[in-house]
Amino acid sequence: MVPAPIGALHGPFGGKFLQSIPIFPILIMMPAKSKIQIVAEPTILFLICALILSPLAATAIYMVAKVLPEVERRIPSSWMQKVSLAGMEAIQAPPSLSFDSVMSARLQSWVSEAFNKRFVGREALVRWTSELYYRAFNVSTSKSAELVLGKDDFLFEMMYLKEYFLERPEKEDILKFTRDIAKFQRICESRKIPFTLLLTPSKASIMPGMAPEPWASWYDDRPRSYELLRDSLKRAGIHFVDGHELTKAQISDGVPTFAKGGTHWTTRTAFRSSQEVVNELIRQGAELKPLTANLAIRMTPHWSKESSDSDLFDLMNIVTEWTYPCGVAEIDQVESTGKKLRVVLVGGSFTYMLGRQLRDSNQFSSLPFYFYYKVDFSEFVTGSGAPGPHPLDFERDIFSADCIILELNEQIIGKPNHIRAFLKDAFDSVAE
Repeated sequence: MVPAPIGALHGPFGGKFLQSIPIFPILIMMPAKSKIQIVAEPTILFLICALILSPLAATAIYMVAKVLPEVERRIPSSWMQKVSLAGMEAIQAPPSLSFDSVMSARLQSWVSEAFNKRFVGREALVRWTSELYYRAFNVSTSKSAELVLGKDDFLFEMMYLKEYFLERPEKEDILKFTRDIAKFQRICESRKIPFTLLLTPSKASIMPGMAPEPWASWYDDRPRSYELLRDSLKRAGIHFVDGHELTKAQISDGVPTFAKGGTHWTTRTAFRSSQEVVNELIRQGAELKPLTANLAIRMTPHWSKESSDSDLFDLMNIVTEWTYPCGVAEIDQVESTGKKLRVVLVGGSFTYMLGRQLRDSNQFSSLPFYFYYKVDFSEFVTGSGAPGPHPLDFERDIFSADCIILELNEQIIGKPNHIRAFLKDAFDSVAE
């Protein structure tokens, strides 16, 4: 008779019984009805049930407290759950309760999504998991942005590293882009509207030495988009402010031009470019006064609600808080000179710093901002705004302005971008 293989016993009709492995082998080995076994089994079962059911019960109470004021007064929802994770998707509005929403599973899907994003204890689990990955593997678990940890934990976004070290444009494309900018400048000059283009820097181009080691060996020596555009703008006589060069000139100050945990320049770094933008508009006849500011250093990235010195660090969603130097510029208010100007801004995320510093100088009646041209609209002076594309009439909204400022970050110069789209629509409106 052939012995059964280890781990299996022969059964009827050629079948086999597989030996099970006890989860708690120590309890199985104990004498029957031992005191330890009698106490341990229900205790373990109770703990497992509590682990599963407690979040469910707490979440049910939390969600009820959010909609019933009486429950909220007795059991504050903020005590059970503080929702402060960065970069997490908001919960969509629930579908109406109907036969169709139930049969199509839309209602069930919403309930499942709402629970997954709001169950009590989720934030702690996310933060401790992110902390573990950061400490053990030096990586971020964020899915909101491709974060890269550089030297001394300086944070970068992958797209900025790729542009600086790897991506190179076609020269003819940059020359055509320059011709379009020159054409727009001529339109502004014919209408006596001061105009300037602000080129803003990227963290990777200003601080390449803080990128992870492998990136330096991948650097492409061919001219970058920024270098080609800068040179062609100079040859074409276009009014522009080189924020890249102005930022590099501040490296010797001993204060980081980009904060350790931020992707945008600090307010102190941005101030020099904002100052030069105003100077350029003054040279073209705008009735403005130069910007001045009180420069300082803060050791916390959350020194202001409008600060962007922690926009990457916040996305890591870890438990510990970082402290690092952040350059700060507090803009001085300008004494009233009579008429305040209306200045239109079209740009990306780096424009926020410029717009706020112009606002704080108190010499503008209106600062409408077209974020990435058609993504969002906001007004820096009044604080109003609306998401999504804003109805735009170029004669009424753009060419009626006292000044026009376009902002373009060097990371997207050689790609389809908001300035290219804006110029195309501007030319179409003039042709009409």
